[in-house]
This record gives sequence, structure tokens and C-alpha cells, in this order.
Amino acid sequence: MSNNTQEKYYELSYYTLSLGDAAFIHQYFVDAYTAQNASVGTRAIALTFALAGLYLYIEKGYMAARFSYSM
Repeated sequence: MSNNTQEKYYELSYYTLSLGDAAFIHQYFVDAYTAQNASVGTRAIALTFALAGLYLYIEKGYMAARFSYSM
């Protein structure tokens, strides 16, 4: 990750975590980043969870917080 990319990643992470909202958009940010930056070295489980999380949110309308609090 280049310095500029890493700086932007940290900046967006800080912003999404500071919101403290019920939708917990930080999870979508992490999922999207993982899916977009997958490589040969990316663990299969990380990519699976990222794609499943994005699918459930975009296609089915499920919110990440619903699953976090239900366990």
C-alpha cells in the first residue's frame, strides 16, 4: 500500500469509526476495501466474508449491526 493510499485508508477508517451510528458503515468500508484489494495473498475466508457482507447489504438490505447484536 502506498503512503498516500494508506493515509486515505486511515483517514476514512477514523471517520467511519467516529460516527458511532447504528448502521455501522465502517463494516461496509472494510468489506469493500478487502474485496477491491484482494490478491493471491488474501486469505479466502477474508474475501468470502467481504463479498458476503456486501451482497447482504446491497442486494438484500441487511445491516451489519443486525448480525453483530444478535449473537
